[in-house]
Amino acid sequence: MTKKVLITAPLTREMARRIEQAAEGGNFDVTFEYLPNKRVLTDEVIASGLQERTIPAEESEENPGDALSGFAATLGDTPLSIVRHNKETLEWLQMNSVGFDDYVRGGMLSDACVLCNAAGMYGTIVSEHMIGLTFDILRGFGYCYEGKAQHLWRPSRQIQVVEGSTVVVLGLGDIGGRYAEKMKALGAYVIGVRRKRTEKPSYLNEQITFDELDDVLPRADILAMVIPGGPSTYHLMDERRLKLMKRGSVIVNAGRGTSIDQKALVKLLNEDYFLGAGLDVTDPEPLPADDPLWDAKNLLLCPHTAGTWHRETMNKFTDICVENMKAWVHGGEFSRVISLEERRSVAGD
Repeated sequence: MTKKVLITAPLTREMARRIEQAAEGGNFDVTFEYLPNKRVLTDEVIASGLQERTIPAEESEENPGDALSGFAATLGDTPLSIVRHNKETLEWLQMNSVGFDDYVRGGMLSDACVLCNAAGMYGTIVSEHMIGLTFDILRGFGYCYEGKAQHLWRPSRQIQVVEGSTVVVLGLGDIGGRYAEKMKALGAYVIGVRRKRTEKPSYLNEQITFDELDDVLPRADILAMVIPGGPSTYHLMDERRLKLMKRGSVIVNAGRGTSIDQKALVKLLNEDYFLGAGLDVTDPEPLPADDPLWDAKNLLLCPHTAGTWHRETMNKFTDICVENMKAWVHGGEFSRVISLEERRSVAGD
């Protein structure tokens, strides 16, 4: 028996070789095909030289046909149209991201398909992005950018410092944990918020659950959000909770745009309630050109670029694929599996 695998993530030849070797000697043969990738990458990481899947002119990623059929597994954040087109044959979908919302809605996958995310892949790169957003707002660099563009030498606006501040980190997965650890090292008092009560890690000064969030928001100088999407987190930070925060505080969000009531945030930003906000995510994405968020005051906005492809993240993704490829072909245990319970919870079933 031979099973087909479609790889949609950009890989170097060496990374592809490692994944293909992991499939050898299993319970079935595996063939690999590589979907041409449209990401803008440096030459050294472009997947040149691989056996790319040629898509007939009348077909596309959005309108897949026979050329994109019959795959038993896909590796990478595969276009939803292709996933839907292969629903009956897909046994395993390996994402190269952490959030899995889109793949579990509308009956996209069968229950028999194993869904794995890439948890642990982005801790370093996204937490550093969040640190950058935090310092940009605290130090008022945007004010400096504006002054430079207008050739104005002017005093800086109000600034804040990390050392001695109180930081509330909402979501303590790999990314939130790494951000919390770095902020603690910079001298902040760090409060972590997670779903379930567990042993407190050493990099937190305090740890609470979501049920206690209202109690700590008034203490936050900085609120950092790294929580998944789904009904349970939709507008978790609504206008009421946003107003629980002190005036002149800061919000950084690199989780899901839906976790903040965006209209309420725009309103409060324009009223100078917050020192500023740094968002890597919005609701919806891409953000429409006429959305009021674009013009909100004191806002630093990034187009979901915190978890960009980088040599480190690509190596981690390859490691995850190798581990789970061996599990798939040998009948072992997958890692980073999204349970059916989690899938149904996020899908709202």
